[in-house]
Amino acid sequence: MKEELPDSAEAGAKLEEVVVRVDGKKLGQSPLVPRMGYKETPLDDRVWYTVKGFSSRRQVGRGMILTITLNAAVARTLVVPSLTLGHRHRAPESMTLAGGKGVNVARSLRTLDVPVLAAGFAGGRNGDAIRDGLSEAAIPFDLVEIEGHSRTSTAIVDPMAGTQTEINEYGPAVIPAEAKEFSRRLEHLMEYATAVV
Repeated sequence: MKEELPDSAEAGAKLEEVVVRVDGKKLGQSPLVPRMGYKETPLDDRVWYTVKGFSSRRQVGRGMILTITLNAAVARTLVVPSLTLGHRHRAPESMTLAGGKGVNVARSLRTLDVPVLAAGFAGGRNGDAIRDGLSEAAIPFDLVEIEGHSRTSTAIVDPMAGTQTEINEYGPAVIPAEAKEFSRRLEHLMEYATAVV
């Protein structure tokens, strides 16, 4: 017997992309990893997750939490056992994610299946990497493109000593036109959010 999936989806259908739209305007997109039995409760008719290759729309609406990251980063973590200053080391493990306080909150909320949208600034190659990281984590986003380059944040973890050393670059300057564009978008997005973090 064929299992019924929500929204009349075919069993094993690949959901390639989620596009977030507010009043018909595309704000961001993210790939979506399908899960059997996943369904969102309709909350508002103006904000939607539009799923590519899906016959129906999924709503975000006023249950959405909006996270703000004014200084997003490419967050890189290196595991370096027995770290000694002034010596050359190899890192047997590493991880790179989109980072920044608001992005980290968005990732946690997404893990808990809470509707969320990450907003803020991103620029340069690191900005592209931040967008890619959010997409890979299936976190919808609306990041204002800036002329400056988003920063890199590096954490070096020494499991033998139980220590973590962090090296954070300074964030980019934001010009008045970029700040104004962010304010304009934020005012619009806040109409649909129950909370802003």
